[in-house]
Amino acid sequence: MNCREIGHHTSVAIIGEGSSGVSSALALIERDPSLNITVFHNVPFEQTVSFGPAGLFRIDTFQNRIVQYLN
Repeated sequence: MNCREIGHHTSVAIIGEGSSGVSSALALIERDPSLNITVFHNVPFEQTVSFGPAGLFRIDTFQNRIVQYLN
């Protein structure tokens, strides 16, 4: 099944915001921009596996990081 067979208004859940999760989300959205993709995570980014091995690889915005570190 490809994204075109799934149809419009399809929601996709991706578990994990590391390099694999974000790469998967990017590949899907590039293939079918109509998909509704949500990336879930259960711990702060700094406690994930991607923080060290993959380098600083995150999907939040710069403004969110400023607020996070100030609080």
